[in-house]
Amino acid sequence: MAKDPISLMMDASLRMSPTFLNYQIGSEIELILYHLLKRLKGLYDEVFVISFHDAYHFFVSYVSSVYPDGREVFRPSYLISVNPFLEEVMNPTMVIKVKDPEIIMGRIQSKLLSLNPDNGKKKLFLVLGLDLYGIRYRDELIQMIPMISRMLARERSNVLMAFNVRAFPETVSEIIDSFALNIFRFAVEVKKKAIRRKLTVIRSPFIEYNLRSWYYTITKEGITFELAER
Repeated sequence: MAKDPISLMMDASLRMSPTFLNYQIGSEIELILYHLLKRLKGLYDEVFVISFHDAYHFFVSYVSSVYPDGREVFRPSYLISVNPFLEEVMNPTMVIKVKDPEIIMGRIQSKLLSLNPDNGKKKLFLVLGLDLYGIRYRDELIQMIPMISRMLARERSNVLMAFNVRAFPETVSEIIDSFALNIFRFAVEVKKKAIRRKLTVIRSPFIEYNLRSWYYTITKEGITFELAER
């Protein structure tokens, strides 16, 4: 039976991680994540959000303006906020205010160990705002991506990262993609004067779906997909 794209992303992330949701502005990645998290959260004991430069605040604000339960769906067990301004009023579990990747990752790892020694709990990690971090600190981003990918992978957990690849040259995007086991690309396509949102599976454990694309429409009632011609 053919998988719908949300189920495909969910099943791919359950098999291996990290999963990168590469997007461009206008693709409504916040609402895609809402539908994905709504299905995934119940499978995990704890949900961690690692947010750079207030990305979690902006994601939650937008989603909750569309879906009444958006704030609850995005609510984490723990929020680790890196270089925040607005998120400090959200009482994060931990605030980190440095740019150095080694210091950031060292503090996150120490906090994870203090919160959750190896207790066998299933953990879902959502990483937001690495693109915002990278816009400010381009060189540090190239170090941060492999470090955070490897560290969270050692937690034997599901890791989802939303990343705006259009903010960087292709060479940077290729480096970033090399650390992703699953890659889903969300774009905005202009075709015959019509603007359509498009999802393409770049890499996943389901070979038969790789390089397939769907057009999608999001409303308050949900999300619908239409398979694109190859």
